Amino acid sequence: MSYTQKVELITEALGETEDVNDELQRQAFQLYTELEHLSLAPIFRNTGNERISVDRNVAVNPEIFSRFRIDFIVEWTQIVVPILELLGEIGNLPKSRPHGVDFLTYISANLDEYVEFATNRVHRSVIDDSAAVEVSLLSEAIKSSLEASLRGNAHLAFSNLDQALSSIDHLLESLGANMGQSGPQHLYKMRTGGNSSYSDGEMFHIPFEKRGFVKTNRYSIPGLPCVYLGSTPLICWEELGRPDLNNVQTAVFVPNRDIRFIDLSISPAFVRSYIQSFFTKTYGVVQRVGLNFFQQSENIFTSGL
Repeated sequence: MSYTQKVELITEALGETEDVNDELQRQAFQLYTELEHLSLAPIFRNTGNERISVDRNVAVNPEIFSRFRIDFIVEWTQIVVPILELLGEIGNLPKSRPHGVDFLTYISANLDEYVEFATNRVHRSVIDDSAAVEVSLLSEAIKSSLEASLRGNAHLAFSNLDQALSSIDHLLESLGANMGQSGPQHLYKMRTGGNSSYSDGEMFHIPFEKRGFVKTNRYSIPGLPCVYLGSTPLICWEELGRPDLNNVQTAVFVPNRDIRFIDLSISPAFVRSYIQSFFTKTYGVVQRVGLNFFQQSENIFTSGL
């Protein structure tokens, strides 16, 4: 019997009685042990926020599986567990494409799997119908953008993705932060060269009249000059492969207006760990800090694409 079937039986039993009998405790214990086997179990805590150990040899324990904790593990399984599964499996990064599998086919299959899970398995209190549509539309836009790019139509690729991102501006705005408040106040650019000094223009991106020199990088495409900046000179030096410091020049960039940015370094694994830790420390105590947090969190899953 899967954990989803177990939680259905417990939910049905809870609807029939306010009392917690031995059989209900036994069912809750079996659900907990299965989640623990899958590394998806919550951590029970007492009113002092201290961790409570569950004795694997005692299925009936009213001190552990009280009505409150049974309610909690049911809601945990229904709402939190699908999110942990999504971020820990399908949505986990980085991914490795199997040898011989076409790039577009591989990406499309991963996106389809992500959308199917996010829209059908994740609780509607987390991803409602409108958010599910946004996730699906963004996935299709990413696939069409990739297809256009692989066919050499860079303009169409950019247009498709730009239109899709514009439709979720409200989510991107909530994910973004102002530079200087949640990020560095200055940015740096490092360039290798000889003893002669580079001008301000030469420390910027490759001139557009020389765009033919621009190659494919992590966040750029051939022919489109970009400025790569680091939050510290050390990061710039590492990105350049640790060149001789006697042969590099560094420029500091100070924004003259507010700049919004999105931190792409926050990985699905980090979000998963945070969610699991946060709710086992809050919802599992008497002060029932609810799972209502997820009602505000649809941007996590849309941006996860």
